[in-house]
Amino acid sequence: MKQRQNADWEQLRQRLSHSRLTLSQTIEENPERAPAVLRRRAQRLARHGAPATAVQKAPSVVVFRLGKERYAIEIAKLIAVRAFAGSTPVPSGRRFVLGVINFRGEIRPVVDLAAVLKDDPNSSQAGGTVIVVRADSHEIGLKVDEVEDVRQIPPDNWVSSEKGPAAFVQAITEDALMLVNPDDLLSRMFS
Repeated sequence: MKQRQNADWEQLRQRLSHSRLTLSQTIEENPERAPAVLRRRAQRLARHGAPATAVQKAPSVVVFRLGKERYAIEIAKLIAVRAFAGSTPVPSGRRFVLGVINFRGEIRPVVDLAAVLKDDPNSSQAGGTVIVVRADSHEIGLKVDEVEDVRQIPPDNWVSSEKGPAAFVQAITEDALMLVNPDDLLSRMFS
């Protein structure tokens, strides 16, 4: 049978007291201590070293559908995605402008992206999704059929599309996903 050892309570109290003191010093802001802590952190990070070349990160894109075709817009240009619940028509508006919506207390135009990209107006006021994007310092809603997903696509998977299906499609993947540039799209629609 194993004999139980008696605990040295005084030693445990001293260790606990020392731990409390160290913890309080660590938590307590100490202006004299900050430079030393930052210097140690910098030295530790410098030891591990940073990569010599910057890794090009794959941009995140939101993938959406218009009919059977799939398109993408970089998330950096995206403000919001919301269900399309109709819009208020604009008198004498261009044929691809469905109308305007109240978006976060501001009036924003909604463009039928099928009419612009495919020359196939789908002016139905029901169904679909609106992707609100920032293009050329303007916010605009783009009506699409459906948003499929958000994903990252490495830059080497994109093929430049200078003579692509439209001037605002800046690149295409091997599986025919077309990257739309909202800035070019907006400038060509309203020029």
